[in-house]
Amino acid sequence: MDWQKTESESGALHLAAGGEVPAMKKPKLSYFEQEDVLHLVISEEEEARSLELNPDITAELNEKGELIGIEIQNAHAFVQEALMGGVQAKGLRLIPAGK
Repeated sequence: MDWQKTESESGALHLAAGGEVPAMKKPKLSYFEQEDVLHLVISEEEEARSLELNPDITAELNEKGELIGIEIQNAHAFVQEALMGGVQAKGLRLIPAGK
């Protein structure tokens, strides 16, 4: 499976898979406070390679090129920015309040 990184006009990064994306069975989220790293494990498969989406976000891929994990450096700032972006979007009515 080939993964392609694209950037939208807003600057958001997207991964596009050429093929089926495997369903998540039991994802596991871990936070490492001392390093300020958030790690999402989608599959316990061995990581064959990784793809840097931006300096703080790395996609982990298995031998077939399927996404098996995501690592977020500087997680505190990332989560805070993501939450504030959502709050601001709702305040500006860019996102309906019920969503």
